[in-house]
Amino acid sequence: MFPTAIVLVTKLLPRSLHVGSIGFATAFGGSGGAIFPFIVGAIAQAKGVKTLQPVILALLAAIAGLWFVLPRGAEKDHGEGEREEGVSVE
Repeated sequence: MFPTAIVLVTKLLPRSLHVGSIGFATAFGGSGGAIFPFIVGAIAQAKGVKTLQPVILALLAAIAGLWFVLPRGAEKDHGEGEREEGVSVE
């Protein structure tokens, strides 16, 4: 997810915002990588191991939802028989 987000940031934002936005994304991703395991461990310790499966399924659903809301890039037309004007294929 993180590499995809970085590539999309560089395509969607102007160059002047790249450093700040990538830095923020790195900090946000790092904090999420530290906070979520702590929360899941605290819940498992308090409620038991049986709670791990629903928590993991909820995280999986959240990640899948994030994948679906990512903007798609402009799809390139790779027409086999088409040529651009002024370009020879020989």
